Amino acid sequence: MLSEMEKKKCLFSVSVTGGEPTLFPDFDRICSILESHDISFLTINTNGYGLKRHRERIDGLFDWVNISRHSADDGENDRIFRTHVHSIAELREIRNGYKKTKFRIQCVIGNAVHTPDDVLDFMEAYRDVADDFSFRRLMRTGEEFGLDYTVNSDEYFRLLDYAYENWTFREQAIQDYYVYEIWNDGKSDITFSYSDMKLVRDTEGTEDDSIFREFICHPDGTISGSWRKDCKIILE
Repeated sequence: MLSEMEKKKCLFSVSVTGGEPTLFPDFDRICSILESHDISFLTINTNGYGLKRHRERIDGLFDWVNISRHSADDGENDRIFRTHVHSIAELREIRNGYKKTKFRIQCVIGNAVHTPDDVLDFMEAYRDVADDFSFRRLMRTGEEFGLDYTVNSDEYFRLLDYAYENWTFREQAIQDYYVYEIWNDGKSDITFSYSDMKLVRDTEGTEDDSIFREFICHPDGTISGSWRKDCKIILE
């Protein structure tokens, strides 16, 4: 896929995600493949599990490491992840070993972080680890997926109100079904974002199957141009 996209001069951004990608047995091979292509922007999404073990492969190859954390409290993070994840002190030590790749701390807005005070406490806790921060609202999906949760838009927009009143606005970007707003508090960039999967489902239902926003490799090996593996199938 990368070779074909490179040949057609449409290879720009690649995101390695999961699951936990550093647990993949062929992670080193994946890195070698990525290294052999001219990728302008390369990121990896991780809970931080393999950052120490794979430092020599990751540092300098990836532009950003996006680390998922959802609380300023180590014990609460373990509870949310249902396993032990690196503490803030451990992440700080790991961060000091990286010389080229930048670290972003990503947080899904939820029970642990959902007010302006929560956001401020969270950023203060990770300030020595993060080059910048990202806060995401839960993804709104279609009813056909049977996911039962409330996307609290009011809390999300209260956070944007706080940013508007206290921080410097940097940029807003709308890309298909992703909406980003980037602010700066004088120390770090802070991104608030959300995506609407129902919107892209509705759009895909009315557009030509030749339109591909992304190439998604699904866990069963299906490659499609959609997060739905039965839509825009490239390879089964």
